[in-house]
Amino acid sequence: MKQYFLPVRKLFTGDFVAGWRHLTVLAIVGGTLVACASMGGVAKDSSDDVKKAAVTKRVQERWKAIIASDAEKSYSYFSPGSKASTSLDAYKKKARLSGFQDAQVETVVCEPELCKVTVRTSLDHRMMKGIPLPVTETWVLEKGEYWYVWPL
Repeated sequence: MKQYFLPVRKLFTGDFVAGWRHLTVLAIVGGTLVACASMGGVAKDSSDDVKKAAVTKRVQERWKAIIASDAEKSYSYFSPGSKASTSLDAYKKKARLSGFQDAQVETVVCEPELCKVTVRTSLDHRMMKGIPLPVTETWVLEKGEYWYVWPL
């Protein structure tokens, strides 16, 4: 009977358990690295070029959603403070989400945790097409990502 339990006993000791321990540790470390990599890569101490590139990308994504009249997606770029003060329904009522034809980032000026972005848009109105419209936006850095600040 002792010989029957010997192979089972070896499974839970020695190399078998050590191998699973190594795999478990590797899985935990790998998961942590993936989570850290997905958190965003901009910090208040990042270079101006990194900040400008990151905020420009976010501005272009947001304006792409506005041009497509996608309120939910454009609202998703709001800062947590802006979302706390303005609901999605209020945003849909107040914001102009139609008529924009294009948007080009003209200037980006960044401070440690804030960027001012000037966007040149083209707006179509029922009485006039292609109205040039400069828009100045404020974007705030929170948790490694830039977020749009909705003006009250």
